Amino acid sequence: MDGKLSTVDPPMKKISVISTASADTPPRKKSSLIENISNLMKAPNFVIKREAAKKRWNQVCENLRLNRIKIAVTESKLFSPAVAVMMRSKRNSLKSYNFQKTIIKA
Repeated sequence: MDGKLSTVDPPMKKISVISTASADTPPRKKSSLIENISNLMKAPNFVIKREAAKKRWNQVCENLRLNRIKIAVTESKLFSPAVAVMMRSKRNSLKSYNFQKTIIKA
């Protein structure tokens, strides 16, 4: 059995214009997560949004007078270290008193 041999070459893959253009440029370096985050933090729209959020938070704090409350609490005599030590010692003495009271009743 004689088979006919084809003189036609097998089909070749077509080369597109995009693949020839990209062959000249080296492959792009993949950026790390840290680089992506730092670029995001430096992006102008992110900086503007961050500054706007800070300004809004400061307005909320001022409206609620949170900064004044914080100052008042830190300067209050009620929260001074000496008072805290006295309160702790009173608490401990009350615990021992209650413990002795339960022993006597039992």
